[in-house]
Amino acid sequence: MGKDIGHKNFIPNLLVHEFEALLYSQPQVFTEWFDASVASILQGDRNLFPSPEHINDHPLTAPSKRILKCCQEYNKVLHGSLLAIEIGLDTIRQQCLHFNQWLLSLENIHKHSV
Repeated sequence: MGKDIGHKNFIPNLLVHEFEALLYSQPQVFTEWFDASVASILQGDRNLFPSPEHINDHPLTAPSKRILKCCQEYNKVLHGSLLAIEIGLDTIRQQCLHFNQWLLSLENIHKHSV
């Protein structure tokens, strides 16, 4: 995509996962908002994959579907951002290397534009 667009300010990021995959970087934070069993279930899911970014093996078991299955109260707009803030960008970057690489390319834009 980057070559097709051919503009230095276009830095594509293709994610094969939903936003909720990033929340699997630290499932324990779900205990801040939900029953402790939710965090335990999500940690079990997380343990099945090499990284949170790999948790998207089927539309019925996508990260958001997994979360909703054990926590019907989950609201992406409300809880998603609060949980991400609680997890912290440093932890998400450590767990989600593809996402981290994209952020690094954005952080280094100034080096390539000089």
